[in-house]
Amino acid sequence: KDWLKLLFSKNLTRWFSDREIKILDPDSSKKIGVLKEAFTFISERAVPPDISRLRKIDNITSIDEDGKPERVFKYKKEITLYPEKILGAHERRKGLNDIMRFNIMDFITQADDSRVNYPYADPATGRIRTVACSRVYHMNMVMKYSYAGAHGQKKVHYDRIRIVLNKEGLVRLEEVKLI
Repeated sequence: KDWLKLLFSKNLTRWFSDREIKILDPDSSKKIGVLKEAFTFISERAVPPDISRLRKIDNITSIDEDGKPERVFKYKKEITLYPEKILGAHERRKGLNDIMRFNIMDFITQADDSRVNYPYADPATGRIRTVACSRVYHMNMVMKYSYAGAHGQKKVHYDRIRIVLNKEGLVRLEEVKLI
């Protein structure tokens, strides 16, 4: 399946999923939906324009955009619910929670040391000194939620999170405001 993913990665998740889960009603054990997930690496050119724009929304200088090439991965989760089955059995239908678990171990095992010494010119003495600086990596996650509104119209919502990592693990999460 992996060689097929590489060959067809642009439209891969339309046909193949890495995982498919039946969503069952806990009371009746009847199928009320399905969840499909797929993960693949894509080229920067293959990133959809809306996602690319949001990814770069807070770049301050051209250095931000012209720096090291980024490794881009696409994770797609498609949840299909059957409302007629849910509404027939349940009064409580106010919302849906989805918890995403994201394993960063594969990323941080390849990271360099968390501290690095950088030389600088001391302005008072003119001597070259070194200072220990933190080395962190930024992982930008843009999430696109597409869903049908109350009258069937397509709606889209976006969130963006910056995940700051070092060799030891998670340093912090930053919510990036989308203007």
